[in-house]
Amino acid sequence: MKKNVWKILVNTTFVVTLFLLSTQPAFASNGTDKLDSIAVDFLQPWLIRIGMLLAVFGAGALILSIIQDNPQSKSMGVKFLSGGLMLAFGLPFFMTLIGF
Repeated sequence: MKKNVWKILVNTTFVVTLFLLSTQPAFASNGTDKLDSIAVDFLQPWLIRIGMLLAVFGAGALILSIIQDNPQSKSMGVKFLSGGLMLAFGLPFFMTLIGF
């Protein structure tokens, strides 16, 4: 008896989950076309440039800290390098992921 109840509970949960996840996208124009174009045409290239600048600064700091054998500077250099690379390469991926 318990096994049948468990099967019914699992199957019901599965069906409810499928219903919740099978939503249909609604495409509507909400008047944000100008804002979208500002984000894609202006902000994205500048954020990529800033990210590359941070990555170059972080690489330079990392090289100098390796030469001087300074662990605190190594940590700062790696943080700047990884943050700049995330901003430079992660932003375009995120923008395409959300549909810009």
